[in-house]
Amino acid sequence: MFEYRIFTFDRTAASKVTYLYGREFCFEKAWDAVAVYVLNDSSWKDDPVMQKSIAAVDGHIGDKGFEVWVPLETELFTSSQDASVRFEIDKVR
Repeated sequence: MFEYRIFTFDRTAASKVTYLYGREFCFEKAWDAVAVYVLNDSSWKDDPVMQKSIAAVDGHIGDKGFEVWVPLETELFTSSQDASVRFEIDKVR
């Protein structure tokens, strides 16, 4: 089972906000849930920098030589500098 979440750290308040949390049975499905959420969220769906960021991670995960390692946590770059959008996928029991 893989747990995933999308969150931000607000640089002004230093607080963590979770946008999406869930669990899937395989790593790829967890990543798909993250990508679909981000690409459909009104805050980011029209952001070309975010789209490139998702495409880069997707390309890396789709690479035939890619090996799943967990926890996988990375920043998704956006055009805005206000908050850092991140996601993580971790293996849980």
